[in-house]
Amino acid sequence: MNRKDINNKVNKTFTSREERERKHFDELAQHGYAWWGSRTAAGKIRLQRRVRLLMQNLKTKPGDKILEFGCGCGDFTEAVSNILDNKTLIYGIDLSESQINLAKERIKKSNVFFSVESCTNSKFNENSFDFIIGKSILHHLNLDEVLNE
Repeated sequence: MNRKDINNKVNKTFTSREERERKHFDELAQHGYAWWGSRTAAGKIRLQRRVRLLMQNLKTKPGDKILEFGCGCGDFTEAVSNILDNKTLIYGIDLSESQINLAKERIKKSNVFFSVESCTNSKFNENSFDFIIGKSILHHLNLDEVLNE
């Protein structure tokens, strides 16, 4: 199966809302980021504040598995992985192959994995993760569908 066939197969699994989201974040990836302002001083401060808030409430232990919905180019994933031990596994998923490619290019850690997946129809088995996290993702999702997944 060639790359075009794979992309066509992946894209057929997305809903029309997901398709709009994917296109939007593919366009942002052309600029090298996932969300507007993420590379500004204020955006970097906002990212660190969100990581700090998450880590105050996330009680992980070595070997835990974390799934990040809507990881984009991996900014949040990377910041979280820098705090956790290297035995905690982090899986970042996003609809945008372009964003996932940016994440894979930037972040090369043995405990961090990225894949093009839908939050409503992933390849993961039920109860595969100890935690599911996300940053600025909820307004992009159909929550009823995501909660069923």
